[in-house]
Amino acid sequence: MTLDPPCVVVRQAATQRIEVLAPNYKTAPPKLPEFQPCNVLTRQLRSPYESEERDGLTGGVWFEFAIHPQEPGSYAISGLTIVAKYAVDPPATREATLTLPRIAFQTFIPHVASDLPFLAAGSLSIALTINRSSDRLETGNAVTRTVTIGPRACLRCCCRRRNLLS
Repeated sequence: MTLDPPCVVVRQAATQRIEVLAPNYKTAPPKLPEFQPCNVLTRQLRSPYESEERDGLTGGVWFEFAIHPQEPGSYAISGLTIVAKYAVDPPATREATLTLPRIAFQTFIPHVASDLPFLAAGSLSIALTINRSSDRLETGNAVTRTVTIGPRACLRCCCRRRNLLS
């Protein structure tokens, strides 16, 4: 099991990869535990049960999860087990319970953003609209300029409307 990177910006993803290898083919898909650490959103990145081939033999499956911490600090995931069934000498099968190693990671808010409204996003979209009080402007007419900035490549439930003018 790996987690990359070990230190992330709050609300951006760290990728957890779990690889389950067996000496022969699997007779059933591995049973993964449900895990949802406190103050963390998780979602599966790959479709389950993708297999890997090594030296012409299909010997393992792997899973990837995006882990989105919601607050700065230290996090750890431990105590997870996977149950895997595989063929020993067909038709004989064996069931193995694997305990996953503890993984730890850190999250932070960048120093330059620590006193500002903060939104972690892969990118931003910016839109500009200008509204006039009439088609032909004259002295005393009004012009309203609206700039809208929105996040892209982030979880929607992470985004809160912020008033940057107050």
